[in-house]
Amino acid sequence: MIDLRPAFLSVQGLQFAWSPREQPWLHWSAEFAPGLTVLVGGDGAGKTTRLRLLATALTPQAGQLVLKLTDVPNDAVARNADASASTHAIAQTDQSAPALIMAWPNPQAYRQHVFWCDPASEAHDALGAEAYVEHHCRLHVGWRDDLFNDLLPDLGLEGHLHKPLLGLSMGMRRKLRLACALASGAALTLMDDPLAALDRRSIDVVNDMLADCATATRRIFVGTAHEPPPDEFGARVISIDS
Repeated sequence: MIDLRPAFLSVQGLQFAWSPREQPWLHWSAEFAPGLTVLVGGDGAGKTTRLRLLATALTPQAGQLVLKLTDVPNDAVARNADASASTHAIAQTDQSAPALIMAWPNPQAYRQHVFWCDPASEAHDALGAEAYVEHHCRLHVGWRDDLFNDLLPDLGLEGHLHKPLLGLSMGMRRKLRLACALASGAALTLMDDPLAALDRRSIDVVNDMLADCATATRRIFVGTAHEPPPDEFGARVISIDS
């Protein structure tokens, strides 16, 4: 079971351009409820860019992300936030009300509830696989060792954590990131093309995991794909035009 906390995400009028001198090419509003949502589109459609915006790895020219956590008291969120970021805007002060966490102008509190690992990033390449896992364990307060350990044999990762990340194949690195994503307990979990570079057996295993994500009633999972997932997943599909 991978449910930990109820969450909802509102994407409010995001506008994005790669250069401040350009007109924004992306104008995006959306609502994300618990379960699995898949952004579907071809190469260059902007799927990964949207994930990076949801992760605050990119900053839009306009708009806002609002993460609603329905079982986290506001004082608890505030204690976890950067104490110097007085304007990061936890929007509710009533202790019985949901905590509304705005991504900008100060994204520190928002990021504490998000799992995102950019497949194109080289930031962790110098780490060993075990150190990489420990990094995410420290980063995410909802981390579940039991779930991570259960995923290792299913994903064929047993016996490989002693290796450096660069000593793993691309498929193995993707499976390690996916195991960390599921075990993180993050309210918002972002997975870019989780089936890429996997062998047939691993694709079947990961599809079973994604079907489990689709049934989640508390965590939000957002993934990308070139083709819609099978109907039996019950995932929400958002088609992204080029």
